[in-house]
Amino acid sequence: RRRWKGGDGEGDGEGDDGIAAWDDGVRRAERFFNEGEDYNIFGNNCHQYAAHALNLMAYDGKKDWNTVHLAAAIVFRGKWTDPVAVAKTWGPFAFVVALSIAFEWYAVAGALGGLFVLAVAWFACYNWIIASPGDKVYATPLYRGARELEEVSPVVD
Repeated sequence: RRRWKGGDGEGDGEGDDGIAAWDDGVRRAERFFNEGEDYNIFGNNCHQYAAHALNLMAYDGKKDWNTVHLAAAIVFRGKWTDPVAVAKTWGPFAFVVALSIAFEWYAVAGALGGLFVLAVAWFACYNWIIASPGDKVYATPLYRGARELEEVSPVVD
């Protein structure tokens, strides 16, 4: 497993204001997705939810987070939780690639590479063309297809 703990910045969870912004962003994203967003494993999924929450809290000063930005942050700024997590993540892939090379199954290696390229192309297309993440920022669906600003009051403990 990789984790990404953000750094300094507006709404980054540091300090009292950051924690409140974080909690509010997660709560508003939850409400947004519960009230009319359809789950789709190939697009509008848990990663889209996380990106939407980051947009709402203006994490790192950005309001244009999407799943591609989130994945890049995890890959380039994330840290492995332990060595076993590295083996669990990359072991099966490395095993299949090693078998493909050892037995000259270049078609398998090519297919894996092709699937990777297709997946990256799909998520880039989905995030920058289909999903219109800017339409989701600070929006809560009141009716299917209609979106307008709605204040979400903080939870009082």
